[in-house]
Amino acid sequence: MSIRKVCAACLTAMFAAGAATALQAAEPAKTAPSTFKPGTYTATVNGHNAPVTVKVTVSKNRIEKIDTSKNLETIGVGQVALKLMTDKIIKYQSLGVDAITGASISSFAVLSGVEKCLEQAGGNMDKLGEQVEKHPAGTKTYDADVVVIGGGGSGLATKKVIVIEKLGYLGGSTNVSEGALNAVDPKRQGKQGIEDSFEKFYDQTMKGGHNKGNPELVKYLTQNSMKSVEWLESMGVKFKDEIGTATGALWQRSHYPATPSGNTYIRSFEQVIKDTNGAIQVLTDTAATDLLQDKGRITGVTAKHFDQKVILNAKDGVVIATGGFGANIKFRQEVNTGVWKSVKLDNSIGCTNIQKAAQGDGLIIAKKHGGIEETFTVRRTSY
Repeated sequence: MSIRKVCAACLTAMFAAGAATALQAAEPAKTAPSTFKPGTYTATVNGHNAPVTVKVTVSKNRIEKIDTSKNLETIGVGQVALKLMTDKIIKYQSLGVDAITGASISSFAVLSGVEKCLEQAGGNMDKLGEQVEKHPAGTKTYDADVVVIGGGGSGLATKKVIVIEKLGYLGGSTNVSEGALNAVDPKRQGKQGIEDSFEKFYDQTMKGGHNKGNPELVKYLTQNSMKSVEWLESMGVKFKDEIGTATGALWQRSHYPATPSGNTYIRSFEQVIKDTNGAIQVLTDTAATDLLQDKGRITGVTAKHFDQKVILNAKDGVVIATGGFGANIKFRQEVNTGVWKSVKLDNSIGCTNIQKAAQGDGLIIAKKHGGIEETFTVRRTSY
């Protein structure tokens, strides 16, 4: 297989948000540990973004249906949590299930709403609240050609790819981004009378980073920007015809997905993963803890899934594709030695990324094994 196809496979895997395996061990339940007054009950509870209406339909001894369709939760994050939580409650016929990592507020909204409905139905809340979702202990080992640390996709490849993601869903902070992608695009920009060039893109990107960026990498980024757009389109992503200017950008070259937010990329890669028929395996709630190394070569990853140790052997290599570290206050203060060093960057300054996703775990692991050659600096990047 060509390097290009392997890279495409790994990149798709790094963005996707579906086909996830949770490694759960609890057995499904046929009936609830309680009797109910049959009917449909409704409750409104606070979600992450706005109130969520929860409708629960029960028979004499079973939770039959949970409807959370009336909500304004975030696509790809809160809405994923609503679906996963309702599925688990129905599967186990219980409220004793775990919240979705990285979407706890939306998860607790479902639990609270269903609880209120089951109370109305006369349910035995003590029995219904007993913990039923269990997770295996011990050690589990996987073998793969490539292991990707961080939520993504794959596809096109015949190689076996395993993606591990510490959150309970994939896509990370891409789900809550506006999804803008900057690229020199003569066709779209030309229709709007926008003059642009790779040279201008390069100069503005260097300027936006206070000329601290690696010139070779910035040049590669800017000259291959349109290839990224075309690659995403080949994966099923559709972009608007109109070019805009993203927040903080210096020119009109921002491409926006035709459907809402960065979750557009995730939905497209979900399908790519599905089409691989198992060539890409995704393990959620699985946080990387270290890299395996043998004779100077990285050979795999150690991870943790709740109380279970996970060993992933990677025959051809490991791709670290984790998020940034904007929510890790200690880390961002340690590396803030550049143009913003006069700013304290304490907890009075928030982070728009998903907090659990933006801790820099992969960067810290890579640094431990000598995988990072350049010093981190905190800088504003505009282009």
